[in-house]
Amino acid sequence: MTLAESIADDLAGDVTDDLIFKARGLVPMLRANAERAERERRLPEANLDALRAAGLLRLSLPRRHGGHELGVRSFLRVCAELGRGCGSTAWVATLLNTNLYTASAFTDRARAEIFDGNPDAALSGVILGSGVSIERVDGGYRVSGQWGFATGCLHADWAVLGRTPEDPGDSHAALLVPMQDLSVRDTWNVVGMAGTGSNTLVAEQVFVPEHRAVVLSRSTTDEVFSSAADPNGWQDQAVRRAVLVLGIAAPLLGLAQYAYELVTDSLNNGRRIAYSDYRDARNSATIQLALGRAAHLIDSSWMHALRSADDLDRAESTRSSLDEFTQMRVRTDTAVVARECRAAVETLLDVNGAGSFSCGNPLQRVWRDLEVASRHGIINPLMADEGMGRLAAGAVPQSARSEQR
Repeated sequence: MTLAESIADDLAGDVTDDLIFKARGLVPMLRANAERAERERRLPEANLDALRAAGLLRLSLPRRHGGHELGVRSFLRVCAELGRGCGSTAWVATLLNTNLYTASAFTDRARAEIFDGNPDAALSGVILGSGVSIERVDGGYRVSGQWGFATGCLHADWAVLGRTPEDPGDSHAALLVPMQDLSVRDTWNVVGMAGTGSNTLVAEQVFVPEHRAVVLSRSTTDEVFSSAADPNGWQDQAVRRAVLVLGIAAPLLGLAQYAYELVTDSLNNGRRIAYSDYRDARNSATIQLALGRAAHLIDSSWMHALRSADDLDRAESTRSSLDEFTQMRVRTDTAVVARECRAAVETLLDVNGAGSFSCGNPLQRVWRDLEVASRHGIINPLMADEGMGRLAAGAVPQSARSEQR
């Protein structure tokens, strides 16, 4: 076991769920397929088949639908393991699973259509669309629009599509649509996380029946589901929103651990420091200090992520809500993960040198994947800092100021 793995295991305490070990067992195959995923801009079907066979697309699905109903701490551990193998695969698995949380907001009838006979059903989801038109018609809605960055859309059975109103007083909505009713526009051309295939979904006059629609409410930070149709699922909107935010941390943690492994393995194979007297880089105090700092940053990232995970698991187990401070702290903890994982990998690149950027070195792909993934809009460390500062200062939330105009 590497130092990076032991950091996560120590912090996880008694979490030894079999799913973590199944995810760890997939790492060699995911690493072998990572270059292909990036080149083809989608996950190889072998990756999806392995995830399904291991039950890793049912992590947050309720047990009565055939899922594992994992707590957030365990969820992070499993998805972070996948990140040690392939960032794109971990990202897709994480987002497909977090979309299962949103499925609890729909009616029993809608959820039966999704999961009955198919517990491995995959849901892509984008709440923020563009040019979205939702027309009320007999028995439901007529929908048109585009939804970009739809992670998992190339492998999904269903999509959750949202509409954000232009005026503060308008209603928000989320609609459940089978993928066969949508088209996919190839728009995902990026330098990192290329294998996620997060293209654009397009609806053209698609009919959505009444039972596949839910109303959204607006909070001070995000658009979230206002209530759950599932009495045994995730009830509280603040908890659900926080799960969607914190879940993004898992692939970042896995990528940082993978980078640590790559660099320490290189050092253990007898690397010297070019243009120096060190024939074994491990004997350099500078290298030792850099490795220690990288390990500390990864350790700190895990502590922040698991603190928030425990807050969410506690809220779920007691069916209680999150106070405003805890909600914001989940966002800032996730922002810490983004910043510190990036900083750890930057330090590791310094240790490994210019060879890190050889196209044949997986470290350069890990770096690019982390740089892109850690800037997802739902993380946005700058806005997380602003939100916490606004709360500390007792200022009026931005959304409230908009509504007062």
